[in-house]
Amino acid sequence: MPDRRKEIVSSIQTKYFNMGADSISEEGIFEAMDEYMKKSCLELIQWMLNMGLFASRIVDGQKRLYYRGEYITPEQLFENFL
Repeated sequence: MPDRRKEIVSSIQTKYFNMGADSISEEGIFEAMDEYMKKSCLELIQWMLNMGLFASRIVDGQKRLYYRGEYITPEQLFENFL
């Protein structure tokens, strides 16, 4: 999937803020976008885990999901797909 962050930032600046390209740091916005999407993905994985859509087991007090022969955390699953 192509990285569309520059396109998104540019359209937001033009449409909502009517600002020039230098008024908001692209790097800061990229970091915020990445963090928001990571949080959203982890929430989705956790919801799927809680709904029983994954085989799971409690390991060290945390519910883990079965993936490729082992029980891993939602964070580990997310990292595997990056």
